[in-house]
Amino acid sequence: MINVGDIGGTKSQFQIFNNHHTSGQFVSFENRNFESVDLLLDRLPIQPKSPDVTACYLAVAGPVKNNTCTMTNLNWLIDGKTITSRYPGAEVKIINDLEATALSIPYLEERDVHFIQGKCITPFENISVLSVGTGLGQATLTMNKESKLPPCAITGEGGHCDFAPHTSLELELLHYIWKQNQSDNNKQPVCLEQLISGQGLPSILNFFKHTTNNYELQNDPLPNANINAEILRLADTDPNSIYRKTVDLFLDLIANELGNMALRTLSRGGAIVAGGMAPRILPFINQVRFLSRFSDKDTFSSLLKTFPVAFCLNPKAPLIGLYSRYACL
Repeated sequence: MINVGDIGGTKSQFQIFNNHHTSGQFVSFENRNFESVDLLLDRLPIQPKSPDVTACYLAVAGPVKNNTCTMTNLNWLIDGKTITSRYPGAEVKIINDLEATALSIPYLEERDVHFIQGKCITPFENISVLSVGTGLGQATLTMNKESKLPPCAITGEGGHCDFAPHTSLELELLHYIWKQNQSDNNKQPVCLEQLISGQGLPSILNFFKHTTNNYELQNDPLPNANINAEILRLADTDPNSIYRKTVDLFLDLIANELGNMALRTLSRGGAIVAGGMAPRILPFINQVRFLSRFSDKDTFSSLLKTFPVAFCLNPKAPLIGLYSRYACL
């Protein structure tokens, strides 16, 4: 039995396979219902100490070193040694969730990927993956047709790099968020993840509310729970609303950073938006506007217009990447 899991900042999902590589039970959980990963693992349909478990492969949202990860947006420690004691004799492998997502790209089906530029991934070229979810993840998949080695995913914590504005409106946004950081005693520079992630939509909406003269909008309350779902619902209801402006600017920022990633690594193979937000924001895309922002890079604008650009729609992509890389070797 092989346990393959994706532990994100908000949700976790697991797929159980038998040793003949047949897919078994799939389960998912809301992380807020558990105080630790150990309590979450207790809920799996696998008995601790079971000799039937031959492998446990986990993708986790945070930097991994020595098979251990302190998660970035969740106060959990994922320790390979602890998991090995749970499943004695099993192979335990922990990798970054963006590494797993990037590794899934060659194995995704046509229905899993929606292209807005180009029609398919270009084989044996670099591929950039920008994952927009609870946090902002980045990875580059490299493939070498001269080598017999499998594709390699290079990950980092680029979501915590500084945010750089592209327009005068974004310069105002930067100043607004910077002031918020100072008033919250954060005293930190504005990073990409503050604007391109699950926390980004509410931050951008508050920026527009702050700059409007409409008193009702300034004091219009939104629910603390599922606030992103409510913003997207209101944006869909009225294309001229402040909520639609919020989503449009959010997409501009995604397109801009996706273009930055593609240019840094010359991702001729493709530039892909993944993560939990990807399928939710895809219906709001103005394709011309998005691709214009993606390719607006001075000297290399023409080159970026030749790169495939797509959205990953399969929420199980990290599980597919994990299983394809480790369980099928």
